Order: sequence, then C-alpha cells, then structure tokens
Amino acid sequence: MVNFLLLTTMDNTRELREALAEIRADYGEILSVKKIYFFDWERGTIDPVEVEEAVRSSQVILVDIRGQTEFTDRLRELVAGSAATVVVLVGGSRDILSLTRMGSFSGADLPAWRRFDIEAYLKAKKFMELTKRLGSVLPVGKLKHLRNWLVACEYYAEGGKENLKNLFLFLLREYCGAQVKVGPPQKRPEYGIWWPPDRYYSDLRAFKSAVGWQADKPAVGVFFYGGMHLGDCLPVVEALAEELRGEVNLIPVFSKVEYNLAAMRAFFFDEGHPAVDLVVNLQYFRLHGGPYGGTPEPTYQLLSELGVPVLTGFRSYATEIREWQRENRLNPLEITIGVMLPELDGYIEPIYVGGLVSLGEDGFLGGEVKEARALHEGIERLAGRIRKWLCLRRKPNVEKRLAIILYDYPPGEANLGSAGYLDVLESLRIFLERLAAAGYRVEVPAGHLGEFLLSRGVVNTPEWPLTPPGIAVDVNLYRRWYEELPLDLRAEIERHWGKPPGTVMVKQGQIMIPGVVAGNVFIGVQPSRGVHENPEKAYHDKELPPHHQYLCFYWWLQKEFRADCIIHWGMHGTLEFTRGKEAPVSRRCFPDILIGDVPHLYYYWVGNPSESTIARRRSYAVTVSHASPPVIAAGLYGEYLELEELLAEYRQAEGRDKETLAGAIKEKAQALSMPVGDLAELEVYLYRMKRRLIPKGLHVLDRQLEGEDLVNYLAALVRFDREVPSFYRMVAERMGFSYESLARDPEVFVAVDREVHQAIGRWLAGDESALPTEIGRYLAGVRENIARSQESAGLLSALDGRYLLPNLAGDPVRSPEVYPVGRNMYEFDPRLIPTPLALKRGEEAVKVILERFYHTHGRYPETVGMVLWGFETLSTGGETIAQILAYLGVRLVRKESPWFKELELIPLEELGRPRIDVLVTICGIFRDICGPQIELINQAVELAAGAAEQEEMNFVRKHSLGMAAEYGGVSRGRVFGPHATEYATSMRALVESGIWREEKELVESYDSSMCYCYHRGRVEENHDLFTRLLSTIDVVSQVRHSTEYEFTDLDHYYEFFGGLSRSVAEKKGKAPEQWVVDTTEEITEVADVGLAIDRAVRTRLFNPRWIDEMLKHQHHGAQKIAERLEYLIGLKATTGRVSEWVFREALHRFLLDQDMRRRLAENNRFAALEVARRIAEAMRRGYLNCKDEELTEFQNAVLELEGWIEEKA
Repeated sequence: MVNFLLLTTMDNTRELREALAEIRADYGEILSVKKIYFFDWERGTIDPVEVEEAVRSSQVILVDIRGQTEFTDRLRELVAGSAATVVVLVGGSRDILSLTRMGSFSGADLPAWRRFDIEAYLKAKKFMELTKRLGSVLPVGKLKHLRNWLVACEYYAEGGKENLKNLFLFLLREYCGAQVKVGPPQKRPEYGIWWPPDRYYSDLRAFKSAVGWQADKPAVGVFFYGGMHLGDCLPVVEALAEELRGEVNLIPVFSKVEYNLAAMRAFFFDEGHPAVDLVVNLQYFRLHGGPYGGTPEPTYQLLSELGVPVLTGFRSYATEIREWQRENRLNPLEITIGVMLPELDGYIEPIYVGGLVSLGEDGFLGGEVKEARALHEGIERLAGRIRKWLCLRRKPNVEKRLAIILYDYPPGEANLGSAGYLDVLESLRIFLERLAAAGYRVEVPAGHLGEFLLSRGVVNTPEWPLTPPGIAVDVNLYRRWYEELPLDLRAEIERHWGKPPGTVMVKQGQIMIPGVVAGNVFIGVQPSRGVHENPEKAYHDKELPPHHQYLCFYWWLQKEFRADCIIHWGMHGTLEFTRGKEAPVSRRCFPDILIGDVPHLYYYWVGNPSESTIARRRSYAVTVSHASPPVIAAGLYGEYLELEELLAEYRQAEGRDKETLAGAIKEKAQALSMPVGDLAELEVYLYRMKRRLIPKGLHVLDRQLEGEDLVNYLAALVRFDREVPSFYRMVAERMGFSYESLARDPEVFVAVDREVHQAIGRWLAGDESALPTEIGRYLAGVRENIARSQESAGLLSALDGRYLLPNLAGDPVRSPEVYPVGRNMYEFDPRLIPTPLALKRGEEAVKVILERFYHTHGRYPETVGMVLWGFETLSTGGETIAQILAYLGVRLVRKESPWFKELELIPLEELGRPRIDVLVTICGIFRDICGPQIELINQAVELAAGAAEQEEMNFVRKHSLGMAAEYGGVSRGRVFGPHATEYATSMRALVESGIWREEKELVESYDSSMCYCYHRGRVEENHDLFTRLLSTIDVVSQVRHSTEYEFTDLDHYYEFFGGLSRSVAEKKGKAPEQWVVDTTEEITEVADVGLAIDRAVRTRLFNPRWIDEMLKHQHHGAQKIAERLEYLIGLKATTGRVSEWVFREALHRFLLDQDMRRRLAENNRFAALEVARRIAEAMRRGYLNCKDEELTEFQNAVLELEGWIEEKA
C-alpha cells in the first residue's frame, strides 16, 4: 500500500472520498490517504508530532498552500528530510513550488518570476501547454517529470471526482510502479452558468428559456468559482437560490479566474445592456486576475457599465463555521482575500454565508475531514439585503424614504452635528436641496438648520429646556421588538441598563426619538452611548452594549419609518464600534442588529481610511468620501510678528545694538512662554510655526479647491519628493542651496517658498513654462482629479442603487491619489505594508531617536513603547511597523509577490548597537485591518528573542528570558491592545465626562483596557505581563503623519500616547521620554511631546487665522474650540506636558476677551459655555492657578453666557 499525504487548504472532501472509494473498488487497498489542513497547525489543533510522522511515513506528498504561514517554513524542514515524491499542486511563491520533487525534476528548476500578475500567469500557462506537448513527444529525463508535474496540476485545477481519482492513479503509475489505468484530465468549461441540481449552460438566452425567465422580476447575478473550487461554492449558491426562489431571476455564473471578465460580459450583459440588477460575488481576491493580480481598470470599466451594486458573500476556507460563531476573529489571510481585496474593486457588504464543517474522523482519509456548507443565518441576511437594494433601485425617488443621521457626541446641545472636518449642517442643507432637485419628497427647513433642529428637540439628553422631540415610541411596542433578541443578549443589555425602557431619553413611559420628518426624509441624531448620562458607567465603557433607546432608535427607522436607506452624515458615529465580531459580523452582533437589511451610506472624510473601513465592514456601509478643508500656512500673528521683526533686525545689527536687541528678543520670547536660548534656534522655531500647514476651516459638500486654496494645496504637494522630485528641492538647488538645509535657514526658505507659490500661480493662469515639464504634468493630473470630484452626485448615484467607483482614502497632502472624492473609499492595500519608502523613513526615525537618547542618557533605551494605529499605518505605508523592525534589528526580505515576505536578523556587527525591545500598543481598528502585520511583528520579536546573543546586546532576549519562567512562551508577546471585541479604552469616556478624581484612575482604566496580548493568533488578557513590560520602557513614541491633525486635535492622542506614557510613569516612578515622530514636513523631526503640543496650540488653537476660519461655520466653530480644550486636559493629565500658560491663554483669549466671547456665543452658545466649563475644570484640577481678578472676570463671563442661553430659550 502506498501512503499519500495531502497537506491542503481545500475542503473537496466529498469528491475526494468518492474518488478513493472507486480506486479501492477497482484495485483494492492500493493506497491510503491522510488529509491534513495546514491551518489546523496554525491554530494548534493538530499535534505536530502527528504531522511529522505522517510526512515520514508517506511515499507521496501533495501540497496545496495558498499563503505564507509558520507551517510553510516548518514544511520545508520536514520535506527536506523525506524521501517521498513531493508534488506542489498549488503554491503562491517560488519557495513553495521549489519543494516539488518528482524524479529528476525539482521545483527549484523553475525559472524565477520577474513579475506576478495575471498577464505573467497567462504567458506561463502557454509555456506550460507547450512543455506538456513537448514532454509527451520526448517522455524522458527531467522533461518527462516536468510534464508529469504539469499534468498533475491540471488534474487538481480542474477538480471533480474523476480528476482527483486519475490524479492518484497517475502518480501511482508514474512514481510508485502500480499497474493501473489512467484517464486524461477532464477539462471543465472555463466559464458558464450552473443551475441546480447540476445543469450547465453556455448561452444566456438558452438558459433563460430553460428556467422560465420572468421579465417582470429583478435579476440577480451570482458569481463564483469554476474548476477545483466549484464544489466549495455550490452549497452557498444552492442555499441562496432556495431563499430567493420565486422573488428574483437568478443567474449563477461560474468562472476560472483568468476568464472572470469574459464570464461577466457573457452572462451579466444581454446584447451589450446590463442583464442584472445586483451581483453577489463569492470569489476571493480581485476580479481581474484573482490571486495573480492585474490592473484594476478593466474591472472598473466593466462594473461601471454594469452599474449595479456588488455584494460580497464571504466564505471562510480555513475557519470552521462553529469556530467563527464562537470566536471574534477570522484568520487574517481570510479577511485579506475575502474582504479587503474585493473592497478595492468597489464590492460592498461582506456577509458570512458559508464555511467549513467538521465531519469528524474518517477512515478513508485517516483523520478529521471537513466540507463546505452554507450558513443559513448568513444566507437570510444576504437575501434580506438583496431585497432592500433591489427595492431602492426600483422605487421612484418621490417614494423613497431616507433616514439621515447626524451626531451629538458627547450628548447635549453644544455638540449637535459634530463631525471631523465637515460643516455638517451647511453640507446637509445643500444635500437636501440636491435631493429635492432629484425628485425626492423633502421639505428643506428655512433658516439655519442647527437652530431648526434645536427648536424641535433634536438633541441627546438636553441640558437646557427645549421642546421635546415630536417622535416617541410606546414602551410596549419597543418590548415587542426587543423580545425578538436572543435571551442571552437581552440579559447582557439588562445587566447594564435594566429592564426596558431604561432611563436614557425616556419620558412618561415613552422612548424619545430625537429627530424630525421632513417629507420622506428623517433627520435625527444618533443616540449617545449612555456613559455621559450615567457617569459611573464610564469606568466600564468597554463592556457596554447599546442601551434601550439606542436600539429603539434604529428599530424605529427599520420598522416604523420604514427607511429605504440610512445615511450617516460625517465622520463618525458609534454604531460601527458597538459590540460584536470584527468582520464579517453575525446576526448576534450589534452593528448587524441595528442596521438590519437597510442599505447604508456613510458620508465620510477621505483622510481616515482606517475607521471608514470599520464602518464599511461592520455596518455594511458604502463609504462615500468627502474632501478635506483647504490647507494654508499658519502664519504669525500679534506679538509673534513683533518677535519676527526683532529677529530680522538682530540679523542686520552689530555691536551694542545687537546686544540690546538680543535682550529685547529674550524678553519678548519669555512673555510668549517660548523657549529662550539660542536665538538662531528661536528663529527656526518661529519660521516653522509660520509655514506650518493648518486646515482652513471645515469642508462643505461639493466645495472644490480653487484660487489661492488650490495654489496652497499644490505647493504643499511639491514640498516632498514623490514620483516626481520636490519642486522646492529644484528651486533651492537652482539658487545654490541644498534642500536639506532649508529647514535651518529661514531667510532662504522664504525666498524658495515665494518662488514656488508664484510659479504655481502663473502655471494655473496658463503659463505652462512656469513649471518644469514633469512637475507640470504631475500637478495637471492632480488638478484634473480634483475637478472630477462629485460628492453629492456619488451619494445620489448610490441612492439609485448603482455601483459606485472606488478610490483610495488617505491624507490628501501625502497621497493626492485620494482625488477624485465622492467615491466608495478604500484603504491602502495592507499586503504592501511596510512599503519600501516606509522602511527607509522608519529606519531614519529610529536612528534619530536612538542617537538622541544616547546623547542624553549615555546609553541605549532597553524598551521603546510604540503606539500603532490603523489610521497612521494605512496613510504612511507602515512607518511605525518599519520602526519596530529597525529597533529589533530585523530586515524585511520581499519575495516575487506581495503575498510572501520573510524576515532575517541583521547581524550585530552590521547593526552596530544592541537590539532594542519594543512594547507595541494597538487600537482595535489596527487589529481589524492589519492582522497580517500583527503576525509580522510577532515573528520579528520571536526572531530577535531567539538569537543566541549576549543579553547586553539583545534586550529582547534579556527581557524574554527574564520572564520565561513565569510566563512561558507568551513572554515573547509584545503586541497589546483592547479586548478582541473592543476598539479603544474606557479612559476617554472618563476624560469626556470629567468624573475622574486623580490621574491614577486614568492609568487603571487604560491598563484594564489595553492589557490583552495578541500573540500567535490568540488574544488573551495578561495584565501582569503588560505591567512587567511597561516597567522596562524608556521611551514612548508615536508617528504624527497628517497635516490635518496636530497632537491637540484628536482625543486618541491623549488616550493612547498619553495613556501609555502615564502608565509607564506610574510603574517606574518617573516619566519616560515622550517623543513625537513628525513626518508631515520635508525633514522628519523627533520632537518632545511638550514641544509638539506647544507648537500645535500656537499655530492652531490660539491662531486668529485658524479661529476666524472655524467661526465662519455656524454652530461648529465653537464646537471645535471646546473639543480641543478637552483634549488639552487629557494631555495634561496623561503626559504632564501642557504648560500652565496654555490654559491661561485659553482663559484670556476665549472668555475674558469680550468680543471673542460674544463671537463664540453667536456661533454656538452652548459650546461657548462648554469652553468655560473646561477652563473651570483646569482650575479645579490645579492645571491653572488664577489671580482673584481673573476669577472674578471668569465668573462674570460664565454668568453672561448662561444668561444668553436662557434669553434665547
């Protein structure tokens, strides 16, 4: 008997058993087959000894490996020690293919791939056909065995019982001396229509005639694999056909990946016209080229012509259904190929519809076997969403009912309509007008929309007397909806919020729905999370399910208002971050429960690819991008202008005049609380303030860059070397200066800056000679893409139930490819992370940090604490990940395809320093979208920790060995973050609500949220290990990558960077170094966090240019000022590096200045009072000590603000 071992990701169990049964019926016990799923090795559910024994005892080993894993590396070692014939049937890299060993032929003999895409594959396929024919004519030596390998691969690729049977017989005859009869590979159709139970069609019209096509019903295309994967897909196709039977015309189309485009054109079009109203995709990867990859333009062209939504039916090929139901996470590779890559083509709504089911032990296959099955609950949800999309597509606009959701977070009048970098209320007014023009029945309110909504009580938990909302749900009706939830979910909700209706937004036995109905359009605010109404719950924020009013709000939209589409307006809400699985979500996950079957659009800032990805995946959203506000140079103002003039005089002065001016400069700098030391350094600091890019107010729907705003933006783009050289570099070198020296020479930089702006202005006016040809060509492409932006048109197209072209999301200055906006935004392909540029910049940053630390302390840091966000990772291509590798002294080695990369240790002799340990803290968003990068970091740490080096030269090894006895293998765990169902910490809710008493409470909250170790595919709480590692940290660092956000512009900076820093200080008794790696300017700068905060408040918060632009946006400008004062309190509490002068300046600028106080109140009287409350909090906490006269003025200002609010009410 010949022993076969099949190492695979494929399920094909049913066909395999049938094939083996026929072989044994014909030839008796001629072979045995043992099947091992290599993902079971990854999960630790199979004994490695069992695998090793199976390899040793096998005469033939068949390998099907689609990705790079730990098992890939181990397999090489096992196969090398085996004498078996090895046939790699599927291998994604040359390293795997090289394991093939058939007679005198080795996979290592195959030529190296110069490129990896569909075109290269098709060329290779032609070569293989020629090789097979040649091998059949000259069946000798290596050529014969090469042909045999190609034939074996063909059997496997075509799939089906007969081909699998003949694959085994072929190998028995050729390599085991068996006398058996072998049939040739049976070729299946390249593509066609499949219809249950097992009929095939190659012509659309013949198919329609055969199945009884009903022209009055909508048509749905289902697109899935042919060949070896056909059997995997059919259970889902059959289940979906059964669920939609009688409601739609179904066209189930199968295709081998190289024929995907041809298959869609053949069967989803009829005489050149779209033949379907919606498509469900069951394939992995991108449409054009599948796993081989290909240019996306043919896909975009085809899907634009088709013009229908494409929904993703997700099938797990490695994870069992029961495992997915039990756990929070899927295998990261499954998410990459089944969710992320289809998103790049514009596919939407990944819904889990099928996976593997264990059939238990099988005598034929010598172990556990599995097969693919449909998941009924997923099929139901997919069918429900198909129905609603078809309804949206077919219903006349005048009949469509839309629900537009704004935010009010934290709850209260001050924050109505809050969102990131968007004038929500003005943009919504414009969009309502666009809806009316498109035939929707909508009543556009007169006057300012914010005041209109406040007058109707559209606010969460109002503080001031307002008219109550006009919409309420009787508690008995809510209970009927609520009782449809599973008992255990109801128990969880009631444990936190009590029996229905709870206490949030409940009045006289009714649950309030804060919103108004204007024709067929509902405008409301998303419910709060409940922690601000119940401050004690802020300590347990990470455990909270949605409260009763939150559930009721969305159920009312689904069941009573009967919304045809929900639109979340601006970045961002909280629904997508509610409890549940990563992606895809299940029917038991709150995002799914809240959205239900209703189509969902999300008008989202283009600069945030990470959080928009969470919204897209977890709440089934089509994320329609909007632009950033314009950028302008911060400039100087007030006494800073005087200081600049003094410095200019100082440069020209001599003798005593110079000394006198130096004294005046230092006196002025001290009055401004600026660092007084080297005057040249002060001048550089001042000039960098002056040219710092800041946002010019907020974006308004459909508003495009023009005039001076366009000049400023294009000038910002050419600051940097990219696919074209920096124009600043070119101008500087033409003037005789080096580009790198500009940052240290303000006078030269002024001249260069002026020439760049003037040249771009002339070029925009039509003078093409004003710019070098390559710069002009590059900027022309950017300008054209900006002009093609169509935000409201994109929203209206999606509301028509049409396909929306996708486009990259990211920082518009760093990645101008984000234009045009108004597209279905997607994230940067994480397979490419870290990019070569990111590796270079990461290494440079590490060099600067280590040199600076060594210069200050006379030694190297033992551990660096790193803050790693999805937001930064996707925008920079992984600069922080590159830093991690550089600290560890590990080099990334790329292979011929993006699927495969290896790590290798940099020898200490080359490194020239010790290996630095790292503690990497992640947010939940990074976890969800960058799973492969977590594994990459873990592998790098393992490599460094396992190096046989002296401990004083390898701090990773030193710390791991010191903790091994206590923590075992997890002592090498270095990636920590929130619980697998959470995204952030509970600390932020404490700061927002202001209920914390001392900083130690914030540390406890941070530690309890962030102590989950992500190691070897598992997520486990390990507070003790986290604490031990924190105590070794010498430096905390984070990358600032976007001009949009300074360190004071985002609460997550105090939450993650500040939380980590404060926690380290608590463990060590002293604060670590806290450094910000700023990559937003020409030269990467490593700055102390205190300096980063100082520069941020000077260039933005206290800058009249920033304030004036913000206050042009009614209701929102004062909001933004109040938010930043909250962030400053959070930063002071966590980093300790916010100086008292900052809070005093806020007091005087925003409250004690009567004109500014009135401007704030006229913009948003409630937010103006919130500014006062934050300053009062700073006083209460000892961050600001006021003189008696200041306190009196402050109290009078507060009374005046309260009086204005009462008067208005």
